[in-house]
Amino acid sequence: MLLLYSTDATALHDFDASDTNKDGFLTPQEYTTLFEAFATVMGHEKIDSDISLATFKKHDLNGDGKLTSQEYLLSIKLMKADADREYDQKMKEEMEKDGGEGLQPPPKKEEL
Repeated sequence: MLLLYSTDATALHDFDASDTNKDGFLTPQEYTTLFEAFATVMGHEKIDSDISLATFKKHDLNGDGKLTSQEYLLSIKLMKADADREYDQKMKEEMEKDGGEGLQPPPKKEEL
């Protein structure tokens, strides 16, 4: 998904805003609402709720059916790491297209 958060404080603000019943946890429904909002902000079309539920379950570390703020922060960091790896892989593939004639790095100043 992308550029997720620049700070933990921003992530915690969104966590608190999404915790509609103010119990200190995100339920699957609260998480899905937040997940879909991110998708919209990032320019994605409607996200299948199965994706957000699978992501929720993956990051519900103790399996209690709700996310704590710490589980949520970790989930953000893990998703960012996954997105960074995906970006790096796509860039590598693009650079290797056409026998290495795909995207080329910009010329060094001394080559200009």
